Amino acid sequence: MCGNRIRKTMSSTSSSQDLRVNTYVSGQQEKPDIAVGSLDNFVITWQSDQQDGDGFGIFGRAYNTSSSPVASEFQVNTSTQNDQTDAAVAMNSSGNFVVTWLSNQSNGRGLYAQQFRSTGERIGSEFRVTTGTFQQQTNPDLSMDALGNFVVVYESRGQNSNSFGQDNSGSGIFAQRFDQTGAIVGSEFRVNTRTDGNQTAPTVAMNGLGNFVVTWVGPSGSGNGIFGQRYNNAGQPLGLEFQVNSATQGNQAAPSVAYDDNGNFVVAWQGRGGQDNDGDGIYAQRYDSNGNPVGGEILVNDTTRGDQVTPSVAIDSGGAFTIVWSGRSSNNRQTVIYGQQFFSNGSRDGGEFQVNDS
Repeated sequence: MCGNRIRKTMSSTSSSQDLRVNTYVSGQQEKPDIAVGSLDNFVITWQSDQQDGDGFGIFGRAYNTSSSPVASEFQVNTSTQNDQTDAAVAMNSSGNFVVTWLSNQSNGRGLYAQQFRSTGERIGSEFRVTTGTFQQQTNPDLSMDALGNFVVVYESRGQNSNSFGQDNSGSGIFAQRFDQTGAIVGSEFRVNTRTDGNQTAPTVAMNGLGNFVVTWVGPSGSGNGIFGQRYNNAGQPLGLEFQVNSATQGNQAAPSVAYDDNGNFVVAWQGRGGQDNDGDGIYAQRYDSNGNPVGGEILVNDTTRGDQVTPSVAIDSGGAFTIVWSGRSSNNRQTVIYGQQFFSNGSRDGGEFQVNDS
């Protein structure tokens, strides 16, 4: 689906080598994100230290269907004052894409975005995502439909009594919709219904029809749980806020969500206290088009030594899905990237495999 964060075809027997994306190598290049188009062209963004001349900046590189770069890496942010960090990217069916990021400028921290053509050429100028300037907005994510309409979600703290959908108890999850030209659609709105404590780490998936699902971390019992809310393509909620995880011992964290055009979706997350008895494991829950859970929680990882963390999930048009995450190597000395593919019925398609060659 357009806007999903990882969708490139992977195989457990692939002989392809790791591809280094950045050509600028001074300082730190970190926090990458990826978006894949319907033809398997893709774009990767990241934050790079001192490359734009003043703290961190946001950079990207676009690739064609043969995984060859379309052009050199490019700078996303126009304003370079202080740090620009935490980029997220989404792509439509024609390969055009949008990047959003957190910018720390003299007039306050805020979320900004920039539209691009598939070649990496800018469409218009960077623009501010959020209208309020008094809040502390962090952790942006976005997703896009086939036509290029998109939604940005983020964590916001410090809403006042006159602000949109206030959440006066810690941080809340908010969203803003945009059309394919980058024009604002409707008002910013609060996603979470429950407001006690902190709601954090939002992620969003929009399918080709413009329907979308937002997931986040919120308080649950003595720890944190994973929550979600569905919306139609008019931005109206479908049903009520729901809790994803059924095993509630320990903290659940780092959700990721993927949504197909039939309305089915999958949520993956990092959890403790379930079937992985050695630290954190990776879990997933499937849902049908009505938002009903399909089957029970799935323990994704076979390797259970140490912690398995930071999953990302993507789904294809037929409902088959892939989850990748970070875990310990077989000798328990390095951190590596693992993956597991699933058929649309939730059964495993082969075994767990290591993604990185280096």
